[in-house]
Amino acid sequence: MVGCLDSEACNYNSDANTAGDCEYPLDLYGVTYVDCDGACLNDGDGDGVCDEDEVAGCMDELAVNFDAAATDEDGSCLYPGCTDPLYIEYDADADVDDGTCATLVLEGCTDSAYLEYDADANVDDGSCQVLAVFGCTDALACNYSGGYNTDDGSCIYASDIYGSDLVDCFGNCLNDADGDGVCDADEVAGCTDQAACNYSPTITEDDGSCEYCSCYEPEVIPGPDSLYFESDSAGYGLELVRVAEHTSGDLAGQTTYRLFIKGQSPADKLSSVFGNGDLPLNINTSTSWYQDPVGSNYGSSINPLLFGIIPSLPYDSWVTIGIEQVPNTALGEAEVQGVSSPGQNWLAAFSAGGGIDIDDVTGGAWFVTNDATNGIAGDGLSMLVAQFTTDGVISGTLNFQLFLNGDVDTDIRPTVSFSSEGMESSLFSYCGCTQEGAENYDPNAVHDDGSCLSGPGCTYANAANYDVNAGYDDGSCQFSGCTVDYYRNYTTYATVDDGSCSDAPPCPDSNGDGMIGALEITDLLVFYNTDGGGCGVFSPLTPIELGVEPCAVPGADCGDEGCTYPNAVNFDPGALNDDGSCFWTGCTDPEMQNYQPLANLDDGTCVMPICWDFDFNGSVGIQDLLDLLLLFNLSCEGE
Repeated sequence: MVGCLDSEACNYNSDANTAGDCEYPLDLYGVTYVDCDGACLNDGDGDGVCDEDEVAGCMDELAVNFDAAATDEDGSCLYPGCTDPLYIEYDADADVDDGTCATLVLEGCTDSAYLEYDADANVDDGSCQVLAVFGCTDALACNYSGGYNTDDGSCIYASDIYGSDLVDCFGNCLNDADGDGVCDADEVAGCTDQAACNYSPTITEDDGSCEYCSCYEPEVIPGPDSLYFESDSAGYGLELVRVAEHTSGDLAGQTTYRLFIKGQSPADKLSSVFGNGDLPLNINTSTSWYQDPVGSNYGSSINPLLFGIIPSLPYDSWVTIGIEQVPNTALGEAEVQGVSSPGQNWLAAFSAGGGIDIDDVTGGAWFVTNDATNGIAGDGLSMLVAQFTTDGVISGTLNFQLFLNGDVDTDIRPTVSFSSEGMESSLFSYCGCTQEGAENYDPNAVHDDGSCLSGPGCTYANAANYDVNAGYDDGSCQFSGCTVDYYRNYTTYATVDDGSCSDAPPCPDSNGDGMIGALEITDLLVFYNTDGGGCGVFSPLTPIELGVEPCAVPGADCGDEGCTYPNAVNFDPGALNDDGSCFWTGCTDPEMQNYQPLANLDDGTCVMPICWDFDFNGSVGIQDLLDLLLLFNLSCEGE
């Protein structure tokens, strides 16, 4: 058998006996450092690369010097990254800076749960010590608490709650002088009484300005609906009842009344109403009765079927016994009858709207027969005797015959007088004069309307006896001043001399030292025998020029009221009552030399304080010098 007989050869055949071709690793792999299977004969690191083929270099693909041909890592790899330890991106393993350094390291407390927390820090340095308690840390805030150490912006202030910085956290005013709960800055003065005319709901502070009369309408006080009048027989009487007050139509302003006899037993029976010379009957009104054109003198003749057609008919004036319309014969009712004497036809007078007068010797009456059921009192103990409509006050006296318990053998004949006075409505006003002692004092007035008349007196403020409470002037005014005409300060207006007469002029203090001395004498002599600069020359305005028309002037239009003081420029000799219009003219400026305290109308004559023409005669002369000497060596305050 042919084969490789070399046991070292890769194709050695132990069964061969004839030498053939032998193959070795070099033949198979081209190298001698592998075995017949191609495995390295020398592979120190066991990486499958023969030591003879190893290439040293960086085998990490992440390294910047990665060598794809390297088979044996030699530790030469270089890695990219931030190589600056001052930056947060710093990489201690980086060998080559790749420009990724971006954020500088800021050390501090990076835990927001701590008081020391630094929002800018990016590297915790272990400085976190005190846990933060979040809340409002402003002591002025309403939700402040001393337990908070970190403000979280949650503070709430009074202005946030109440919309005002005038109150505290509980809504209480910071400034409330009157303690009314309204802050001083918000107070609005005015009237707070809802009953007042000038009340306003926006007012918070009452300033006493409330007034109650400008809008007040007098109150209508209705009178009583009925009045009872006792007769001369105890327990029996008459009730006057107001049935209706008419406010519109033909009966506007009129009132309808009914008269009822009052008994004591349901069986009492009214027989008649009568009068004669001994027992007069009179029923009258202060005006006249309303008598409807289709009505009747008797209530028993009124037909209620006509009420819908004639709305005034139910209020016709009539007399009756117990019924107000045509009798119901089925119930035993009967017509009312009447009698009158030939000389006193009360029925005719009544029908014409006049009063019912039955007081002559013969007499008269209206009645029903004894068998009629009309006049029985019934449970109400009332027996209707008349209805009257009028716009006046009704009054009268009547006599009636009453069968007690319906027994004709036990009749009584009482007399009763009555009047509607006091039943009418009245006007009551809460406003009036509340000042006791005033002429028109109203004790019922609640609010003063300014109408008080406090009686007579002097109403001129320039008078010595001026009375601020006087309601009208009675001509009693007294005007104090110098009444002696040869003194410099004489005034024609004065009626009572007050001892002030003097020729001394008002203090002409030239240098303002308060004294009258040689300087003032010298100053006067400078103007001696001159007009003094014209300071004492003036032309007083006449009353007409002042707009005041004195009634003493012929042709003046004057009446019963006017100025009654003869020394006034507008004196009215024909006036009976002073109306407060009097004028007294003069200088009304108290700073001027010729100030006239009695004047109430300036006439343009005021003279400057220093005028050497004291007597105002147009020339500074000896009289003026003598007047000044009266003040020599005196102080102005002591003059």
